[in-house]
Parts: sequence; C-alpha cells; structure tokens
Amino acid sequence: LAKEEFLSVEEFQRDCQRLSELYHGNLEYMELLGGEPLLHPDITEFFRVARTCFPKGTIALITNGILMPQMEEKFWIAAKEYNIEFRPTHYPIKVDYNAIQKKAEKYGIVYRPFAMVTDEAGNKAEFEEEASEFNKMIVSVEIIEFVEK
Repeated sequence: LAKEEFLSVEEFQRDCQRLSELYHGNLEYMELLGGEPLLHPDITEFFRVARTCFPKGTIALITNGILMPQMEEKFWIAAKEYNIEFRPTHYPIKVDYNAIQKKAEKYGIVYRPFAMVTDEAGNKAEFEEEASEFNKMIVSVEIIEFVEK
C-alpha cells in the first residue's frame, strides 16, 4: 500500500497567498479534494486559509461523504464560518446522504451533490456539468497525496 502523505497547511497557505496576489483575490471556484480530504487532520485550517485568501467565490469540499457523519461539530461550524460548500459524490454505497444533507442544512451549509454514478444494476445517473469561462480562476487542490514506499 502507498504511504499516506498530507499537504501541509503552510504550503497551501503559501500557494493560496501567491494565487491571491496574482488574481487580486478574485476566485470563481475552488475545489478541496484529493484522495479523501476528510482524512486530513487539519481540514478546517484549509477552509480558513482558502477563505482568507479568497473572500469571494465558491470554495467546495469534494468528498465521497463516508466520513461526514463522524466529523466533529467544529468541522461543521468551520464549514459554515468559512462558507464552504459540500459537494459529495453520490455513489451507490451505504451512506445516508439524506442525513448528511439535513445536517449540512442545519448548520446553514450549501449541499450540492457533485455527481451521480451508475448503480450496481447499471442504471445511468446524471452528472452535473459546470461550465466556466476561461478568464475566471478555477483551482482544484489535492490535500492528500499517496506516494509509494
């Protein structure tokens, strides 16, 4: 198995600050993803850094949602405070996405499924498509990397 390795908050902050300088703090859309971002022990710090560097625009957490029911209250509070949107990918697995959505709504967090995938029977599901203009800044940040030992 690959060794788990996390992006440091300091490196993320350095990169975000430089991007913010280059784009004058303007951001259309940023995704926090990679492996499973909820595994990162400092996920709420990524929320803080991203929103501090980019006060406007959408910052979305892309996750499979499996760990969301186990997240501590400080996670939900930080997501609300830094205006982080939840974009879980709905897989045909045993995850109560409705309960996660209700909890997000309870905290005032935007919950928009990123995509639906085919189920075990092969039924097709719809993928949400997002169009963006080339002159808008769009950033995807992988906060977890896996490297071979």
